[in-house]
Amino acid sequence: MKQYDTDFLESFESIDTKLPPQNKQQNEETYRLTMAAAGLQKPIKRIKKRTCILLAAAIVMIFSVSAGAYELTTGSLFKNYFAKTESNSGAVNSLTESQVAKINEAGTLLNQVVTNNGTTIQIRAAVGDKSCAYILLDVTAPKGTVLDKDNYEFAEMPIEFHNAISKTQKGEGSSISWDITAQKDTIPNDNKKSLVIRINCAGIDLQNRNIQMTLKDLSLPNGKLAYTTVVKGEWKFDMKLDYSTVSKNIQVNKVTHYSDDYSTIQTVSLSTLSASVKFSDQKVQDNPDYKDIFRVPDLIVEMKDGTHSTILSGAGSGDQGSFSTAYQFTAPLDFDKVAKITLGDVEIPIK
Repeated sequence: MKQYDTDFLESFESIDTKLPPQNKQQNEETYRLTMAAAGLQKPIKRIKKRTCILLAAAIVMIFSVSAGAYELTTGSLFKNYFAKTESNSGAVNSLTESQVAKINEAGTLLNQVVTNNGTTIQIRAAVGDKSCAYILLDVTAPKGTVLDKDNYEFAEMPIEFHNAISKTQKGEGSSISWDITAQKDTIPNDNKKSLVIRINCAGIDLQNRNIQMTLKDLSLPNGKLAYTTVVKGEWKFDMKLDYSTVSKNIQVNKVTHYSDDYSTIQTVSLSTLSASVKFSDQKVQDNPDYKDIFRVPDLIVEMKDGTHSTILSGAGSGDQGSFSTAYQFTAPLDFDKVAKITLGDVEIPIK
């Protein structure tokens, strides 16, 4: 469309409008403010001033809608979840633009909505890689219900991953765990709450995987496996974790020592969200009660600016010959800012 398309302007000219009574000074001020908001500095010839105000207001509305749509990305939806809170000061460190961009690359927008017993749950987005996933959902309870707590859970939350083991994988096994975290509210006393389900796994690939998830009875925990129901209902979802996150695959093949243990680091698969590490030749535990449990070292991420963070291992799987485990990062990792990672006494430079 031209800057001032004739047909478009004539359609605005034909609109019959009524403005509330204003004096001349008020009319001039309304005209000036609306034109300025739309970025129009000069009046448009042939068009009445009243219609110019309508046109300028329409332009403002269009750009507002476009800006809102632009902001709806996985990065914008998850950035508060991944923002770090300093334990000593309580200050929140916001994500950098590059970290938000990494989330956008590793995520997918979803829009699945289920309503049961007057409560609506909307699955909004997912972000993840091969060994971890985060699913963002919004709960809207009936009016009058206040969701103002930070430790909501579901009394039951089974997830089906369709973990079919191929012949080549048979015997390797898999391990999957998940938990749920409530997001902090800007309006804590309303009937809405945002939650994030975090999944950690070893032995299967979560990327592009179809899953079925059932959420039953939003509740507050009041003891071991005991819950107080806040909102009763059952919400079922069938979705695809439709993302393919780039990873750096590093061949290491070095023996590492940690505490009184040792093992060989075979490979490290490093993404912006986690590190998946395969160990072999682990030290055999002396205690027969723990002979199938392998202790693994913590992972230390050292940045080029000298700061570092320690990551504990998550889900793991394997046998006497090898063991794989995943380390989930607390915030997206920017490879360009990482100097090295360390497992035990083995340092692995990141190039």
